[in-house]
Amino acid sequence: MRKEACRLKIEIWQEGYLCTGMEGIPAKAECVGVYEAIDFKDAVRQYCKINKQYTISYHIQDDTFSDYGCMLFDNEKEARESFG
Repeated sequence: MRKEACRLKIEIWQEGYLCTGMEGIPAKAECVGVYEAIDFKDAVRQYCKINKQYTISYHIQDDTFSDYGCMLFDNEKEARESFG
């Protein structure tokens, strides 16, 4: 009998950002979803599938993800380190 992997509720947070045309007012970090997943990578896969996101990049060197250049995190604290 195959043992099922333990699924956890994992949040995905996108860091805050500032880009051209925002008149110097940065966007704050935000939670983009909560998923029942076995790990953060699985949660990001679900996020991509549900939201039809094809812009997610995986960075092998430091095992991180980004969406349109904004880093994705599994917690609010790290996501708020840039631009709150």
